[in-house]
Order: sequence, then structure tokens, then C-alpha cells
Amino acid sequence: MKYLLVLILGAFFITGCSNPEVLPDIEISSKDTYQVLIVGAGAAGLSAAAELEKEGIDYRVIEARKKYGGRLSANYELADFPIDLGAEWIHEDPSILAEISGDPNILDAVEVIPYDIQQMLFWNGERLEDHSDEIENPPEHKFKNTTWFDFYDNYVVPSVKDNIIYNRAVSEIDYTNDQVIIKTINGTDYAPTEIYQADAVIVAVPITILQQNYIRFVPDLSAKKKTALNQIKMSAGLKIFMTFSEHFYPEVLILNEYDEDFPYDEKTFYDAAFGKESENHVMGVLLVGEPATPYLNLDEKSVIELLLTELDEIFEGKASATYEDHIVQNWSSEPYILGTYTTDIDEKLDQTLRKVKQPIDDRIFFAGGALDSEEPGTVPGAYRSAVEAVDLVFKMFK
Repeated sequence: MKYLLVLILGAFFITGCSNPEVLPDIEISSKDTYQVLIVGAGAAGLSAAAELEKEGIDYRVIEARKKYGGRLSANYELADFPIDLGAEWIHEDPSILAEISGDPNILDAVEVIPYDIQQMLFWNGERLEDHSDEIENPPEHKFKNTTWFDFYDNYVVPSVKDNIIYNRAVSEIDYTNDQVIIKTINGTDYAPTEIYQADAVIVAVPITILQQNYIRFVPDLSAKKKTALNQIKMSAGLKIFMTFSEHFYPEVLILNEYDEDFPYDEKTFYDAAFGKESENHVMGVLLVGEPATPYLNLDEKSVIELLLTELDEIFEGKASATYEDHIVQNWSSEPYILGTYTTDIDEKLDQTLRKVKQPIDDRIFFAGGALDSEEPGTVPGAYRSAVEAVDLVFKMFK
């Protein structure tokens, strides 16, 4: 294989830059060159790193934040089981865990549970309606005693963690010359820092980052690719978890009506302890798309007060009377993330994804959960897209 330097760019966003076309002057403080550079330690970036590790290729992972994981995140204090603040459901057959980890016996160590809910209520604004008889449980699963973050932390990260460089954010990708020039700024104070050189780049950032042009490409992305990118929707949203002294709520409660124009927007309350054998009463709240709008710019206290007011109306004051604690994760305000997950792709899915994933100049490649045609917006999808991108890189450099 030809000497290869790959840069994999994962979840990052230059906050405070109101005009992404106006970038700070970059002073070269150093010029680091590796066989492979991976920038972005989300699910796609970490998966790509693991694939490169298997091939014995020299690489580094560059992450804009001070921690890895992207939208993989967990909380261990709120309840007697770890809580997924980001990705939560497995969304397909658990055998995918063996594929991601490379361990065919992984399900002997990681216990999963089928997410077969039996109770689903709707609130129509005046009364609760029972729609439990309409439940069609897909082949969903959840972790019983762990989280997606912990799964990656235990079975993917160990082989790559020593090669992660933190607090770097990419502002520009210049592929004008033989080698791609990557300009970075400090991920915290945005002062000029370093540049990196690469023979190839895999871009695995959230779709929102590309849509809002927070990374400048030189030359610019084609109109065709920009159009395809803008046909993918990654909605704004929050995840909230609240603990109560009593279990007064159903397995699933939906407050928004189905809207075919926004089929994945939702305002869903659910039993987060479902199948966990927990002694705690934990309600999860998923606010995505339009239903999330009233909450996005509120402070944490106001978010909880508004939710409790709504629940009190439905459950005759039981929410406020039994409320104990909470945690709020606003993914729309999270630096380098700016949204929840891919919720809607135009009806010509395969055509759209092909345009987005089409390599540029045989040196820049694209990956991420949004780009998986099987289960877009999921962790398995991020993994598959990373494997596909790395395979393309290997083919280009044979």
C-alpha cells in the first residue's frame, strides 16, 4: 500500500463563528505528519480508528472536544443504572455488537433486552387515549446494564485511546495541492494552533456541520454535493431524564400527533427503567424537531418546570408531587454536535446518499451515521459508514 495519511474528521463545530466563511488567520505552530490522522472521536471516527488499528497503520485521532464519544454519552449518578444521554436503542439485531467489537462472543458479556413495550398512551390535549393495541414492536433492543458509550469505551476505545489528541477543531480542508492541508484551531479558545497534512481525508462530521459550512473546503464543495447534503435532516432536540418517588406514568406516552410533513419529530415520554430491574422510577423525555422548539433556549430549571406543568395536567399533579431529580442534555447547544440524529432523508434515499458519499478528488471521503442506507441516524449506521469509507480509502491507495 502506498504511504497513506488519512484524516478522519468527526463531530465538531466552531462555536462563536457567526460567519463560517470568515476564518481566523492560521499561524503554523507545527506541521505534524502521520500515516493516518483521524479527527473526531464520535462513533464513526472511533470505528474508523479501530478498522485502521486492525490494519496496523500508523494513525492519530484528533478530537475537537476534551473527551471522546460524540453523541455517545452516559450518566451514572441519577439512577441505579447507567443512563444513555445520547444514543440509547440498538435499533437492530444485537449481533451487530459482535461486528462492531470484533468479538463473536460479545453477547456473553453484554446483556441486552428486547424493547417490547405493551403500553402506549396518547394525550390529545384533554384526555389520555390508549393506543396499546396498535403497537407494532420493531426488532428493537436496549442494553440492560450498560450504555452505548460504555460499549464503545470497553470494546472499541481501548485499542485506539492512546492515539487520541484532544482539543483540536478543523476550520479548513484545502486539497488544492498534492497533499491535503488541514487547518485547525484550538477547540476551547479558538486561538490559532496547528496544521496537518494528509494524502486523503474522511469527513465524518454531523450533517449539520457540513450544511452550515463550518468547515471551509478549498476548492469548495460542488453544487451537487451541497444539494444532496441539504436533503438530509438532522433535527434539533433534547433528552431529559427525571426521577420520581412513584411510578405514575405509562411505558410510552406521546404528546404530539403524527404529522406526515415531519414524520420523525416527536415529544415522547417513556419509562427509561424498562427492563432494567431498577428500584428507581426514571422517566425519559425525547424532544425532537418542532416539538422541541419551546424548550431549546430555556435554562435547565425552566425546562423541568415546563415539563412538570405539562405532566401535572395529564396526571393530576402527580409529577410535581413525586418529582425528585433530573438531568437535561440539550444536543442542539452542544458544541461540535448541534442536533440529535438524522430523522428524515428525502424519498430518493440511495441516490442522495451516493451523492454525499461520492469521494472528492479520490482524496476526501465521507462517513457518519446519517450516511448509512440501512439504519440512518444510528450507532450501527455510523459503524457501517466508517467501514465503508475506510474500505474506499484502502482501494484508492492500493
